[in-house]
Amino acid sequence: MNQSPTPAARRRIWSWIAAGVLFAALLPALPASATSTPAPPVSCTEEERAADLVRERDRVLPALEQVRTVRNWAQLGLLAATGWGALGHGFVSFKGAGVAIARTDSPLSGSHVVIPLPVGSKPLLPLTMPDLVFYAPNPESGTVTHPHSPDFPYTLVGWGYWDLYNLERHPTGRGPLCLTRRDWHVHERGIHDFATFGFVPVPPRESFQGESSGAELVPPLELLRNPGIVHKRAWNTHLWLTPDGTTVTPAFANPHQPIRGQELRYGEWFFQPPSR
Repeated sequence: MNQSPTPAARRRIWSWIAAGVLFAALLPALPASATSTPAPPVSCTEEERAADLVRERDRVLPALEQVRTVRNWAQLGLLAATGWGALGHGFVSFKGAGVAIARTDSPLSGSHVVIPLPVGSKPLLPLTMPDLVFYAPNPESGTVTHPHSPDFPYTLVGWGYWDLYNLERHPTGRGPLCLTRRDWHVHERGIHDFATFGFVPVPPRESFQGESSGAELVPPLELLRNPGIVHKRAWNTHLWLTPDGTTVTPAFANPHQPIRGQELRYGEWFFQPPSR
């Protein structure tokens, strides 16, 4: 006569099934928009670079004009309807960056908190638009690192782009044309974990940091320990609105204003790419 599995065995079975589902469903690593157009790096003069950054501001900001300040849930819904509606870290604000809200068409929009839209609605955001936007929370709020508590009003402070990581070449088809390798940073391979809404880095084996593409599968044991959304190693650049709003400044953290929040752990979650 067949015996039923013990409770402990059933738990192990379901754990492995859960891991398999996570691998099957969550392996997409980057927003669908994050595909760089192959092109040689552009060499720009200081004047050309300055003009390029102004063009970036003029190209992107009109799409966000109605949501430069987000005062309530209704305006948060308007932002989602515009095309940015995936809070990969919930409402956690990060020091020097704020709350990151990704494109709704990103695979990461399946994670954590997604701003609801009317049934059947699907934002049509051009692929050339940023992969994520940054909002500074109310500076007087006491819950800026709480993932479930919004801190209205939010103020738009910048945006950013992603691309697949390749040691030999920085992106040339995402964001302003005059960005250099120094303007890009590497976001480590890892898991946006469900438990903390933070990030668990899972660096690949390599002889020096940044050698590998980080496209290999995350070990199943890591997902069992830290269930969440997996993403590969990726290029990442951030562009910050100047105080007068006339242009943007490339930098990892906002150089124009202090923003309260959780540490971004540069060197662990992100790192400077090796020179080439």
